[in-house]
Amino acid sequence: MAGRQRHPVLFAVAGIGDYFVPGTTYPLADFLMRSREAYGIASERVRKKFGFPCSRAAGALAEVEGIGGRFPPDAVVKVEAFEE
Repeated sequence: MAGRQRHPVLFAVAGIGDYFVPGTTYPLADFLMRSREAYGIASERVRKKFGFPCSRAAGALAEVEGIGGRFPPDAVVKVEAFEE
C-alpha cells in the first residue's frame, strides 16, 4: 500500500482488547478517541487505587496523539497485533 507507515506503539493498559481488535482498521479519529478512553480509564483506575493518575498511560497517550497528529484526518490505523 502506497504511503503505508508502521508505528509500533506500546499499549500498557489492561483491557485494551476492549477497545481494539487485532486485524481491524480504524479511521484515525476513531482510533484516537478509543485510545483516549482506554488510557483515561486506566489512569483513573490507578488514581483510585494509589491516589494519583497513571503517568505511564498519560505518556503512552501523548505518544499515540503525537504520531496521529502527523497524519491527515482521513488516515486509517490498522491494529496488527498485541504482544505480551
